[in-house]
Order: sequence, then C-alpha cells, then structure tokens
Amino acid sequence: MQVLIDNAAMINYCDADRKDVPNYIREMGYLTYDPLNMAIENNHVQCVRLLLENGALSNKKYYMGYEINLVPINHVTCLELLLKHGANPNLFSRYGMTPLVKACKENMVNAVCLLLRFGADVNLQCRSCYKWNTPLNTAIEYNAINVVKILLQSGANVSKETGCKYSPLHEAVLVDSPDICRLVLSFGAQVNDMSDDNFSPLMLAVKTSKLLNRVEIVTILLKNGSDPNLYHSPSSVSVIGQYLKNNKTCLDKAVICLLLKYGANLNFTTCLPCGKHDPFGILLHLSDCCQQEMLHLLVTTTRNVDREAIKKCVNLNQNQREYLMCLTATPQQLICLTRGFILYNFGRDLVDKVNDLPLPKIIKRYLMFKETDLAGVDRVFPYTLTLTVHIEL
Repeated sequence: MQVLIDNAAMINYCDADRKDVPNYIREMGYLTYDPLNMAIENNHVQCVRLLLENGALSNKKYYMGYEINLVPINHVTCLELLLKHGANPNLFSRYGMTPLVKACKENMVNAVCLLLRFGADVNLQCRSCYKWNTPLNTAIEYNAINVVKILLQSGANVSKETGCKYSPLHEAVLVDSPDICRLVLSFGAQVNDMSDDNFSPLMLAVKTSKLLNRVEIVTILLKNGSDPNLYHSPSSVSVIGQYLKNNKTCLDKAVICLLLKYGANLNFTTCLPCGKHDPFGILLHLSDCCQQEMLHLLVTTTRNVDREAIKKCVNLNQNQREYLMCLTATPQQLICLTRGFILYNFGRDLVDKVNDLPLPKIIKRYLMFKETDLAGVDRVFPYTLTLTVHIEL
C-alpha cells in the first residue's frame, strides 16, 4: 500500500468533489466505498493509519451514512484513529443513529468512553426514523447497565426528552431492571413523570404483567415518592385500577398490599354520585377470576361501596356478586375503619413511622397489610382505637 501511495495512487478515488475523478466513478457516487472504508471494515489498523496520514477523508459520506457511522463498533482502534483525524462523533447514519447510540445499543463500553472523550453529545437524540431515542434511553432499552452508569456520570438527562415516548425511568421499568431504576432515581429522575401515553412509571410497572421483578420495582418507586393515587384526567384510571384491569387472571396480593400501605384509594363503584367516571372505581376492572380472599382484602380497604352497581356488575359471576353483597350488607368493622383513618392521616409517611407507634406488633403488621387474621388483631384492638382518638384530638 505504501508503494502505491508513493506512486500517486488515488486515496479518495470516489470523492465526487475531485475534478480528477473519472466520470464513470463519480456517477456511482455514494454507492462506491473508498479504500479507507474497506480497511476499517476488515479492521486493518495499520492500513487505516496509513490512509488517514496520507489524506484519506475521515468524514466521507456514503449512502448509508458517514465514515464514522459505518465503523463496526467493536473496531475500537479504527474508531479512535478516525476521531483523532477529525471525524465528527455527532453525525447521523441513514437510519438516524449517531455512533454513540450505536455503541449504547451494542453495549460497547470502550467505544462509549472513547466517543464521549472526543466530544460525542451525550443527549443528542436520534432522528425520527429511530424513535427520537437518546443514548441513555437506548442503553436502558438494551439493559446495558455499565453504559448507563457512564452516560449518567457524563451528564445524561434523566427527564423525558421531546419526541421520546418514555423517560429513562419508564424504560428501566419496561426492561424489568430494579438496579437501573435505582440508578436513574439516584441521578434525579422524576418518579411521577408521565409518558406520551399518560402512564407514570408506577402505572407502567403495575400494568405490565410480564415483569418478573415487579414487586421489587413497585417497592422502589413507592419508596422514592411515586404517587399511588395518580391519574391523568377525570376520565382515566388510577394506579390500582390499572393493576386490576391489566392482570385479571394473575393478581398478586403482594402488589395490592404494597399500593394500599402507601395510601392507594379505591371505591367499589363504577361512577361518582353525580354520574361522572370515578378514577378510583374498581368494579369495572374486576373479573370472574378474582378470588374471594382478594375481594375481601379490597372490601376492607374501600372508602365507598355502591351495592346497586355490584348487583349489576356483569364482569363478576353470581357467586362473587353474592359474596360482595354479603360483605357489604353491614358497615365495615371498626378496626378496618380505624386502619383507614390512620392511613389517611399519616399518608405515605406511615410506612416509615409505624415502628415508632406505641402499638403491639400484630397491630403494626395489620396497618402494613402483613396481618390478615382479624381474630388475632381484635384482641389488642383497644390500643389502636386509643391511638386513633389521640390522633383525632
């Protein structure tokens, strides 16, 4: 190659701006690849260095993108040579991706660090043909946690960017990664940000049934301030409604109890007394797969009951309707009302303060929905009632 160069071999022979390029080569235009591109493709580092030192164009444009877009991202030395010879790390390929997004997608830590060192924009979004994703969103989507750490430490924005459907925290929920959820939250991610389709990260966690780590993710979100009563508009559905609606055949008591102990509201209604939609009404979201144990738990924590609506609820079977009518035939037990009163007054702070309350252990467990044996709780109930009166005063 050195001999050819010394004898005036054309290095950029398909450069359309060169007057000495033959017409038949110029007409082929972007469909033709230069020696530099071929050397990079085959990871011939010495050839790449030689060509660049003798004037090969580091920002040459082809049909599929610029030279830097076509570098196999695992050819890190070739990538570094291009960057050292002036390649722009923020150029878009024909698919709308920057080299940094490509490196994030392929979980190439060395390439990510190299591109950032040479000025790659950590918040530069892809073009519309690739979902307007940021490098951070892409790294999370492909569960590349080490890349995520590097991007966050380099100043990646943890808020939802214009054009992106989801924020980084939403993406972390969807990839079922508690570790990434903690990571983006530690860098200031807003736990109640809404996605383009009006779901908070918590809503997304409870409605996505395929998540294997859902209980852990829901716990992380709630501990970091996620609102269990958030809804987008009066016609939308609350968090607990989203869970019941999207998990009809596989309800998990642990998820329900988590939401309830952080103050989630629910009503056994379909609409408000004025006739408008009730965001906290759950009757329309229950199914004939809902077990009696779950129905009992929900009834003991409800604030409002519409018995006529229960009678007419077609998505429940006859046995379920009869069971609910029996449960709601009399007012709620005083102990259930007391728990609701304490939860209402303490709010989400009860989770952190419950151990400091002067109450028997079994009552504390009941307040945190860890104890369902009311017979055992009733024996020490006067302590709870005394505390409730004290709070009210």
